[in-house]
Amino acid sequence: MRRTTAIFFAILCISNNSVYSQDITEEPLKDCDKNQLTMTFCTRNAYDLSDSELNEIYKKQLASLKTLNEKQTFRNVQRAWIKERDKGCLNEVPVRDGSRTDWQLQYWKCMTTYTQLRVNHLE
Repeated sequence: MRRTTAIFFAILCISNNSVYSQDITEEPLKDCDKNQLTMTFCTRNAYDLSDSELNEIYKKQLASLKTLNEKQTFRNVQRAWIKERDKGCLNEVPVRDGSRTDWQLQYWKCMTTYTQLRVNHLE
């Protein structure tokens, strides 16, 4: 009986926590121009959506390739692109020492832009 109660309580806590977390994460998306925090949050969300789209396209393209060599080449090209994108955005948004408060916002804008360009290229 104690074990069943403990399991039920754990499930209840997890489900309530996920609903609560969802409310917290969706709230800033309602007003993206409210302040620096919400703008950054919305920009990061835009990146996450672009990245998910890219992952879906990548999986479809990879599955369509016939040979192991083609698949490995495609993987290597994508991995190289990811490294270049990440490096490029870190270079484009230089100062992170506190003298520039919008660096996260600019970084996620850069990541979103490059990721969306890659999506367009692979489609």
